[in-house]
Amino acid sequence: MLIKENNTIEVKSKLQTACIFAKAKHAQKCAPSMGVIKDKRLSELINEYDGNGLPSIELAEKLDPYTNKEDVLGTSDDIGYIESCVKRYLRGIPIHLGRLIKCQEKLKFYEKVHEKLIDQKVISVDGCDIAVSNLHQFLAPSDWIRWPKCQNGELVTDVDELKNIPIPLARKLYQALTFAWSKNLLKFNVNHKGRHYEYCNPFAASSGREATKGCSFVYLPCDLRHYLLYPKKGNQIFILDFCSQEPACLAAMCGDSELWEAYQRGDLYEALKARDSLFTDLSRKTFKVLCISHLYGITPSGISKTFGVTKDTAVLWDRTLRKIMHKVNAYLDSKVKQAFKQGYADVFGFRRTVAADTRTSSIRNFFVQAVCAYMLRKICLKLEQLNIPLIFSIHDCFAIEVSANDKETKPLVAQVMADVSESILGQGYRLRSDCEYHKKNIN
Repeated sequence: MLIKENNTIEVKSKLQTACIFAKAKHAQKCAPSMGVIKDKRLSELINEYDGNGLPSIELAEKLDPYTNKEDVLGTSDDIGYIESCVKRYLRGIPIHLGRLIKCQEKLKFYEKVHEKLIDQKVISVDGCDIAVSNLHQFLAPSDWIRWPKCQNGELVTDVDELKNIPIPLARKLYQALTFAWSKNLLKFNVNHKGRHYEYCNPFAASSGREATKGCSFVYLPCDLRHYLLYPKKGNQIFILDFCSQEPACLAAMCGDSELWEAYQRGDLYEALKARDSLFTDLSRKTFKVLCISHLYGITPSGISKTFGVTKDTAVLWDRTLRKIMHKVNAYLDSKVKQAFKQGYADVFGFRRTVAADTRTSSIRNFFVQAVCAYMLRKICLKLEQLNIPLIFSIHDCFAIEVSANDKETKPLVAQVMADVSESILGQGYRLRSDCEYHKKNIN
C-alpha cells in the first residue's frame, strides 16, 4: 500500500512540473509578447530542457512566474491530457536491443560517408537542413546520363530513389542522408530491459501538437521505427493510423460533400489525383505530400523547389489543386482573413496570436494542425479512461501494448478514434483507421 501511495505522490509531482512546462511552452508559442526581455528569458529557460526525461522540478520553479494565468491550459481536459502524457512516458517504448545494436553499427559506417561527402562539398549541413549541390561535378559523363532527373533537369536526390540507382555516388549519398535523418539512434537511450523512455512534450507547438525533444523514437523514419519496435514477452503491439486525416477533416469542416463521399468510398488521395489528368504520372506518395503542402499554403515557387518541377508546371499544379479543392481553400482563406481581423486564430478554444507580419501559410497550417491536435488530445483522454495503455502517438496514429491474447482492445481503439472524430467534426463524419503495424511476442 505504501509503495502505491509513493507512486501516486511521484506521479502528482511529475504532473505538476509537466503542467508548468506545458503552460510555459504555450505562453512562448501562442501568447502575446511579454516584452523583449521577458520573452528572451522565457525562451532561455525553455531551452534548458534537453528532452532527456521529464522537465525537472528546478526548471519548473524557474518557469512558474511566466505561467500565472489560470485560464491557460487549466481545464480538466488539459490537465487530464498532460497526465496521460506523463503516464505514457512512464510506460516506455519496448525496443529490440539486438536490432538497435545492428542499426547503430551501420550508422557508424554511414557517418564516415556523411563526413566525407561534406568534406568533398557534395552535401552541406545547416542545422537540420541538408543541401545537395553540384552533383554533376562529381559524376563521369556516363553516370550523369544514367542518373534519373527531375522535370526541371536537376538530378533526383530522393532517398527512396537513391538506393535503387546503380551508381556508386548515389549509394554514398543514400548512406549519408540516411545517417543525417537517423543519427539520433546513436544516442538512443534504452535500458537493459529494452525500454526507451521519452516525453512527448504536450502543447509544445503553436497548434497544440506534441513536439518531443532530444533523441526521439517518433522522429525516426517509419520503417526504422517498425523494425526496432518489439513487444515484451507475452505482449502484442498494434498501431492504428487515421486514413487521410487532414483532408478528410477539412472536407467535413467546410461541408464539401463531394470530397467527403470520395473519402468514404476509399483512398481520398487517389480519388483527388484522378480528378485531373495533370497528376496521372505522380505516385500516390508524391501526390499526398503535394496535397498536404497545398493545404498548408505552399507557393508555386515552393512547389518548384520541393518537387523538382519547372516554375510553369508548379503554377499549373497550384491552380489545379485550388480548383479541385475549391471549397476547402475558400474555407481556409476565410479563416485566415478572420484571424488577421481578430488578431488571433482560434480552434476549439485553443488560441494563437496573429500579427500583421504572420505568414498566411502559418495560419492555414494552424487551422489544420490544431483540429488534428485537439482530436489527438480527446483520444488520449478516452484511452486513459478505458485503461488502454498508449505507449506513443505520432500525429494521427496510436501505438498500444497489451497482452498477446487480447482480442478486444484493437477494435475498441478503432471505435474510440471514430467516435472522437465524429464528436469533433459532426454527426456522420467518422474518420476511418488502418492498422499500420501489428506484432506479437508469444515466445
